[in-house]
Formats: sequence, structure tokens, C-alpha cells
Amino acid sequence: MAEEKLSIVLTVLDTIGVNDKKKNFLTKDSSVDNVRKLVRLSTKTLSKYVTQGDLSDIDVTGIEDFRRWYKFYVRKHEVPKTREEWQSAFSEDIFENFLISEDQVPEDSTVGITQDSTVIRRGFAGVKISEYPVFDGCQENWRTFKEMFSATAKVAGLGELLKPMQDLTVHEEKFKSSDTYYCEVQYLHSVLV
Repeated sequence: MAEEKLSIVLTVLDTIGVNDKKKNFLTKDSSVDNVRKLVRLSTKTLSKYVTQGDLSDIDVTGIEDFRRWYKFYVRKHEVPKTREEWQSAFSEDIFENFLISEDQVPEDSTVGITQDSTVIRRGFAGVKISEYPVFDGCQENWRTFKEMFSATAKVAGLGELLKPMQDLTVHEEKFKSSDTYYCEVQYLHSVLV
């Protein structure tokens, strides 16, 4: 039974595009030997793996996408248990169709309130404000804090906001014209204060 669960999680990781070296890291070094453990990987843990170089941002995005598919699937179906059940429930085509259908949600569907007070929705990859690291004020801890904060923001899809801007007017224009950008900036600001 344990071998079948491991085989299923390896198939899932393969389907979402995780390479063999990183599959080995997840299943052996991190003990992700079944789908439930994959789904339960915390944002903090994924951020740590990105910071350490064990996973890439693309790997984390694939895992986050799979978690969204899994949550969507289990709302209407029982969790597949056997390899055959998994093969009929989850394949590259099914996953791709799910991602395409998610892309049909308007781009401006972000958590937050827009300039005109319209409430819009989208979890920043399910990252809660409490999952961001807190800087303790000690200079020797700055580098670790910065790396963990950046990795968490990247997992949340906010990595672009951390990049330096040469022209502040670009930021100001995007802030005024894009509800998505406005909400992302507001969210990141709430994390920092």
C-alpha cells in the first residue's frame, strides 16, 4: 500500500512538471510519500525549499496549482485511493483543462477592495499574512529574514513587487489603472506594517 501511495505522488509530481531530482528531494528528503502530505506542505515550508534551492518557483507554482485542483476536486468527489482511481481523476489533460478554466476567471479577481470599493477575490496562493516572517531588528538576522520574506512573497505571486523600479511613474500608473496591481500593493503593504 505504501509503495502504491508513493507511486501515485510521483505520478502527480511528474504531471505537474517537477523534475526527477526534485521529486527525489520531496519524496525521500522531505518524506512526501503520499498525496495528502503533498497537499499539506505549508507555504512556509515551500518558501524554505525555494530559499535553500531545493525547489524552484515553477515547482512551487505547480504544487500550488495542484493544491487548488485537489481542493476543487474533493468538494464534489471522494479522494481517489488507488492508482487506477487517480489515473481517471488526475491526468495532464484534466490538470491543463482545470488551469485553463481557472484562467477564465477575470484577471482582476484578487483579494482586496479596489479604488472604487469593489470587492474582488483571489487568494495570494493561499498565503496568510501570519505566514510571512517577522524581522526581529537584529542586523545579523536581516539576510535570513529578507530571503524568507522574498521566498514567501514569490510563493504568493508577489515577487514582482519586490523588484526595484527605475521609474516611479510606472508604479503610480499601474496603481491607478489596474485593480489587480492595486490590491497586490495593498496586500503587501498590510504584510509589512
